Formats: sequence, structure tokens, C-alpha cells
Amino acid sequence: MTDPNQPLVNFLIVGAQRGGTTTLARYLQEHEDIFMAPCKEVHFFDRKAAPDGGWGDMAAKKEYESFFDGRTGESSVGEATPIYMYLPEVAARIGAYNPSMKLIFLLREPGERAMSQYRHERQLGREVLPLWLAILTEGMRLRLAQDDKSDRSSWRCHSYSDRGHYASQIKRCLEEFPRNQMLFLRSEDLFAGHSDCLERVFDFLGVAQPASLPESARHNQAPGKANRNSRAARRVARACLPSTCELEELLGWDLSTWKDI
Repeated sequence: MTDPNQPLVNFLIVGAQRGGTTTLARYLQEHEDIFMAPCKEVHFFDRKAAPDGGWGDMAAKKEYESFFDGRTGESSVGEATPIYMYLPEVAARIGAYNPSMKLIFLLREPGERAMSQYRHERQLGREVLPLWLAILTEGMRLRLAQDDKSDRSSWRCHSYSDRGHYASQIKRCLEEFPRNQMLFLRSEDLFAGHSDCLERVFDFLGVAQPASLPESARHNQAPGKANRNSRAARRVARACLPSTCELEELLGWDLSTWKDI
């Protein structure tokens, strides 16, 4: 029997947005010992106001875990909300709920990721500016938004380059969680051949490797193609280059293809 005082949720797919988080969540849903929240993006820890009693309070715990009704004993329980990685206050909130939480990061080349986000926001009607103007005015829009984290805030909708500064986001998480509770994957590896990525995820979560893996698929694609060779994508990639170099050192990855701009 599960101890009601212990956190139910033990892993999160925390980002990056437009990095394949929906696809990974769909794959994990098919594993018999993994329970994913029916709502793909729960958006609990990124709320503006803390629940009464704080993020680690029992009432908050009960509210959060109500999103996971339907669990039937699976050992790994998780959800995917990509903005958890990006907003600076979220890591501490997650740690207050469960200091043993495992975090999965999917990292996509920043320029290509930004173009996918732009197309997605246009599709949702949350972006009205043409691409180049949206990229050029991003900094101003974020400054004007300041502490606004509402659903239509520029921090959520128009953070095209800023979300690509992965190194600083990961370092914030490292202030709250040990490195062995984090798994870092490249989006291109998940998109190109998901078997190796899934085997790493199953091993990280401590669940058995299934007899057969889910068929390769790609979910929640924005319409069109994210062209990382476009001028706008290259501009974003150049803006993120110092962070990409820092990320390369932090994770021990070869990101020469990301830096080829």
C-alpha cells in the first residue's frame, strides 16, 4: 500500500518546450509500470500563487496528486510540463514536494526549437507579429512582462531565444537536485531513432525494458517545417551560442552541429 505521506509523483519531463516532450510522454504511457497524468501538461508548479501552506503542504500534495487519479499500482508516476525547466522559481517548488524527484530533459537545437515555438504560438493565436519582428522584439516583450506569468504572458508565449539558454536553466535545477536525479536527452536522437532514448529512460526510471518498444511516431508537431538554416533561426542560435558552449561542457556533449551556424 502506498504511504499517503510520501509523494506519489516521482518523475517529471520538464522540457524543453517543442523538444519532443509530448512524443516521449506518449511513448511512456505504453509501459505497463509507468503512469502518466492523463492531462499532458499539468502546470501545477508554475502557478503564480503558491497553494495555502506552500508547495510541500499536505493540502497542496493532495491537490497535485488528484491529477493522477486512475493509477493502478504503477511504480513510476509522472507528467510532462515543459515550462517547468524554464521558469526560475519552479525547481524549488518541485523540490518542496519531492526532493527525490527524477527530472527528464529533452534538449533541441535552440534555433530550430524557436522556429517551432513561433509556428505553434501562431497556430494558437497567441502570436500576431511576423517572425522577424517577433525575434527582434523578444527582449523588450520579456522586460515589459516582468513578473507576469499568466497564460498569455510573453514569458510563456514569446520567449523564443530565451528558452534556448539551457545551461542556466539546468544549473538552477542542480541547485535543488543531485545530478543523478537528472537525465539529459537530445531531441534529435528521440526523433531520429527512439529506441536508444527509451532504453535510457526506462533504465533511469528503474522499470523493466519492455519486450517490444512503441512504434516510432511524432506527436504535437507544429505545422510547417522548423528550418534551422533560416536567417531567424541562425540569429537565435547565435544569441544562444555562449549557453550552448557552456552546455557542451556541463553535459560533456559534442554540440558541434548546434554551433555550425
